[in-house]
Amino acid sequence: MPSIDRLVQRLRRPIQRFLWIAGAGSLACTAGLALSPRLRTHFAVALSGTGGTTAGERVRIDHAIDGDTLVTADGRTVRVIGIDAPETHHPDMDGPQPFGPEAAARMAALVDRRTVRLEADAVDVDDYGRLLRHVRVDGRLVAATLAAEGLAYVLVIPPNVAHEAALRTAEASARAARRGVWGIARPTGVTVFATPPDVAGAAAGKAAASMAGSQRPSAPLDAIPLASLATPAADGAVDPSQPCGARVAGAIPAESAGDHLDTYQAVEFEVVRTKDTGKVTFLNSHEPFQSHFYAAVFPTDYADFPAPPAEHFAGRCIVVQGRIELYRGAPQIVVRGAGDVRVVDGRRP
Repeated sequence: MPSIDRLVQRLRRPIQRFLWIAGAGSLACTAGLALSPRLRTHFAVALSGTGGTTAGERVRIDHAIDGDTLVTADGRTVRVIGIDAPETHHPDMDGPQPFGPEAAARMAALVDRRTVRLEADAVDVDDYGRLLRHVRVDGRLVAATLAAEGLAYVLVIPPNVAHEAALRTAEASARAARRGVWGIARPTGVTVFATPPDVAGAAAGKAAASMAGSQRPSAPLDAIPLASLATPAADGAVDPSQPCGARVAGAIPAESAGDHLDTYQAVEFEVVRTKDTGKVTFLNSHEPFQSHFYAAVFPTDYADFPAPPAEHFAGRCIVVQGRIELYRGAPQIVVRGAGDVRVVDGRRP
């Protein structure tokens, strides 16, 4: 018996140390799961061995948060792959974007308290811990439905590209018919941007007054030749003798963008810095860029330009048109294609 007592005494300290380390690790894991939605999701994925959900899993949806985000009945948050709906209550924005409430209502009508099918793609979870899924109701992609109705922009981020062709076709039909976000001309009044003829005059005035959406002009980049932009036009649209920021009649300089939040404007500035993060390209008007106006171009629209936007616009004097919004303390315009940009420095790309 004395030998047993000695053995117990010898093992007591290692056992105590092991139990202390195990308890501390368990506490740290519990705290991490409580604080990090992304960690919770990955933990569930690891336990299930299915990637969170299997491709084609049938799930009941509790409610739609907005036009591209859902909550399942068991509490998981799902970000719908392939679209970017206008915001309704983004924490970094002052209010809803045009057609944000309509997109949220349409998504709710499609999925609330209904059983849907979730399909996984290459990337399972986003940076916010949300499941990334294609969502089908009665066999139809809800992303394609919203894109076709003009209630969401197509936003395909590789490698989640399973239904890219269908989504682009749906968006093309909305743009051609000028539905939803594509249905109202941007009331910038700047002549370097083409205005579709059937929204001119009183119809355009009424649309502009409503401020309910946006219209991408049909003219491609440089549809107005750079040579003509480099020469003062008869109507005074462009004056290349002026410094960048004061060349285009009707455009405002980047320094004034913050005074025109939630309105459609044409903003003229020199692109002093560009950055392609892989998810978005920033065209910055100031260095350092914090709190200063910038334009954002998403990968979905890169193909509209002769070269990657980060290269094509670096150091150029440009005019961008769109709705100025405050995002994380800085005014921004999201460029929705080449029709939203004009180069006004007279140099060929």
